[in-house]
Amino acid sequence: MPPPAETFGDAMRWYGRAAEAGDPQAQFYLGYIHDRALHGANSMSDALSWYRRAAAQGEVRAQFRLGLLFDTDPACPATRRKRKPGTKPLRRRAMRRRASTSRG
Repeated sequence: MPPPAETFGDAMRWYGRAAEAGDPQAQFYLGYIHDRALHGANSMSDALSWYRRAAAQGEVRAQFRLGLLFDTDPACPATRRKRKPGTKPLRRRAMRRRASTSRG
């Protein structure tokens, strides 16, 4: 059993070893560390890469994070490519639709 990680650098090293060996949980956690900039530098491309690897193996949290990033995060390359200028994320439109139907 590896020693406990004391810093995000240690965590990234241990998760990196497990992720390269194909562990979907480690891949998710590496994606999360990059996504949330917990290691000091925000690397969206690394986050997406690790999330995709984990999601392809059935890691539900990675699938959820990918969907959330693609729908709402303007820093996500897929969001910038797909969304037309002036459109709002689906989540905001759905919340507005829900609010307008509950008033009546």
